[in-house]
Amino acid sequence: MKVNPFFHSSLTLSPVFPEELVLISEPGANKLSDVLMEPMLLFSVGCYHRGTMESWLREEGLPVPEIMEFGTLEAILGGVAAGLGTTIVP
Repeated sequence: MKVNPFFHSSLTLSPVFPEELVLISEPGANKLSDVLMEPMLLFSVGCYHRGTMESWLREEGLPVPEIMEFGTLEAILGGVAAGLGTTIVP
């Protein structure tokens, strides 16, 4: 479990449910190694899912690809469907 960046002595952190993240890319993508080299379509810095993806890539010794920031999930999913890159979603 990640360390809570908003720690305060009067707050208690209680996991509610596990969240599974999935990597999605344009239809027809075959190899994970190819998908991980595509631009990542994500929310801005501070988004939990973005931080999780960047951390995972670094832990695996993989380069963090170009990141394209979007303001809505609909824009991210539309970009993936259009072949602009890949993303992770819960």
